[in-house]
Amino acid sequence: MSWGKNKILISSLIFLLLLMLPLLFSGFFSNSSAGNNFFESLGVNDWLQAFEEIDRRINGGAGYANHLDTTGYLSWRQSRIMDSYLNLYEATQNSNYLEKFIYQADLVLMHRDDYMRGGVTGVE
Repeated sequence: MSWGKNKILISSLIFLLLLMLPLLFSGFFSNSSAGNNFFESLGVNDWLQAFEEIDRRINGGAGYANHLDTTGYLSWRQSRIMDSYLNLYEATQNSNYLEKFIYQADLVLMHRDDYMRGGVTGVE
C-alpha cells in the first residue's frame, strides 16, 4: 500500500477515535473481557482491524444513522463515519465499505425532516 492509502486509513481512524472520546472517558470500553485497555483488548496492530472493531462498537456498526438530527449526531458524528467509509473504500477497494455507506445513507435520509413529516407541501 502506498503512503497515500495509509494516510487515508489513518485519517479515517483518527476521525472515528475523535467521535468516540466521550465513550473512552466514560469507561464504556473498560468492561472488555480481554483487558482494561480498549486498544490492548483488540490484540492487533493493524489500523484497518482497529477501525473495524471501533466501528462495530458504535451502535453495533450502525453508527449514529438511526438518530434524529435534533442534537447534531447526524451532522457532527455520522457524517464523519460515512466519510471514513468512503475513504476506506477508496484506499482498499473493498466494496463492503461502500455498501455500508449506502445503507447508512439510506437510514439518514429516512430521518430527514420532510420524510418524517410526510413530505413537503407546496414544492413541485
